[in-house]
Amino acid sequence: MLKSLTLHQFRYIKPGTKLMFTEHFNVLLGRNGTGKTTLLDLLSMVLRADFSALREEEFDIEYEFTHEHGTGQVRFANQFKPASSGKNSGTHSTGQRREGGTQRRHHPHVTIKLQLDRINGNSELDIDIDGAAMRRRKNGGAWGELDAVDVFGVSLLEAISDSIGWADRHAMEAHAILAEFNRYGQWAYRFDESLGIFESMTEGDTGRRPRLGRAPAIWMEMRFDPKPDGSSLGGASRYVFMHHQYKPMRPQSGQSSSAVELTPNLSLKKFPELAGFKKMSMSLAVERSWQEHDGLWWRFGQAEFLFSALRGVEFNHNFLSYGQKRLLAFFYYLDTNFHFVIADELVNGMHHDWIRACLDEIGDRQSFLTSQNPLMLDYLPLESVEQVQKSFIQCKSEVVDDTTQIAWSNLSTEDAEELFADYQVGIQHVGEILRVRGLW
Repeated sequence: MLKSLTLHQFRYIKPGTKLMFTEHFNVLLGRNGTGKTTLLDLLSMVLRADFSALREEEFDIEYEFTHEHGTGQVRFANQFKPASSGKNSGTHSTGQRREGGTQRRHHPHVTIKLQLDRINGNSELDIDIDGAAMRRRKNGGAWGELDAVDVFGVSLLEAISDSIGWADRHAMEAHAILAEFNRYGQWAYRFDESLGIFESMTEGDTGRRPRLGRAPAIWMEMRFDPKPDGSSLGGASRYVFMHHQYKPMRPQSGQSSSAVELTPNLSLKKFPELAGFKKMSMSLAVERSWQEHDGLWWRFGQAEFLFSALRGVEFNHNFLSYGQKRLLAFFYYLDTNFHFVIADELVNGMHHDWIRACLDEIGDRQSFLTSQNPLMLDYLPLESVEQVQKSFIQCKSEVVDDTTQIAWSNLSTEDAEELFADYQVGIQHVGEILRVRGLW
């Protein structure tokens, strides 16, 4: 889980901001224009370890995460410096720009401290990346050089874990923690307040680059292995923003789409009943096939969903209502994200029964949510003052020296105590308590 986030420098956010999180629901409260979506986008970058959208920005952020086999603290700073004129200039730089006639380059610096709980009780591994040059040390010992990495690549943690390798027990444990935490959050894009995820599922365009906070178009590549009876069985696969159990059937010649069997354990399987449909089927577009050394591979693209209403009328996903599209997309999102949820205005367009179903389906995932609808807040469980203090994050704008800046903070201890006391009385709903106390 993500334990904390500290912003030493980030855009227009108050420097020194530190946020603590719970392992379940974390809710952002605030008016429009107080940076709630900005915070969700930043959390998405942190969980996906993809900071490519910040390559041209100055920032200094720090975060801490926990894993069943240890903990990690990451600090990532990107500062602009004047570009030198020497022949070796830019050795550790990953980009440059010109401002006011002066060429400037950004210089990233990343430090990671891992606590490895399975080695002799408590062992530490430090990783330092200056520009692209990376080194590591064990338990405060001598530094050792590692392969260079691009800290603004697709996944920072994946690049680091690959460079660390399997040289010794410390490296193996660090590799496992970094790679697994990276895998947990690799599809933790922001579920946006409209239909962005729905469009990623159903519109294709596999060549596009995702915009900040938006998931890429889905695709899957699969090799089909022959069975003794002459049929084929789905084998190895590669995919983007898709659940590994969404496996299509092998296409026949000239077939434009391939059916996907949805197993009962999938969240998506629950959509038809909630939406009032008799049944639902899913297929993926067949894009192409090619031969590799290990067999024949097929590429599949956007999804199509077909529904049967109670009176036998059949139609596809384009004829769903706005709320139905969001519910379908959210259940798909949950299937691709086992550990995290980042949702902006989750309940937009949804019936209150669907709101409850969405929160129930989130289950044990760590979630970061916004909502202007009090219904979502009323379904959240409050268990202690400490949990309340961490669960709610206030987002405000304030003026300092004639400059507007955004302030994010957990509830104060006093506010958390009063809110929890009112909640235990059982007369007012959570949303009403927050409004009465001026916290929302």
